[in-house]
Amino acid sequence: MKVRTLSIVLLAALLGAFAWYLWAERHTPAGQAPLATLNLVSLDTLRGEFNGHADKVRIVILLSPT
Repeated sequence: MKVRTLSIVLLAALLGAFAWYLWAERHTPAGQAPLATLNLVSLDTLRGEFNGHADKVRIVILLSPT
């Protein structure tokens, strides 16, 4: 019985996390540019922004769900 209850709780937690990932609002702090999705169209914009601030510290972080 404990295994079944634990399985149900774990499944509910995973479904809740997945729903939050899909539908939660994405916020950025005041003064920061809004979040953007990188694709082929926006890659040139990113490159221009990145190269345009060569005198400042720049960090690019690529995250993958795999």
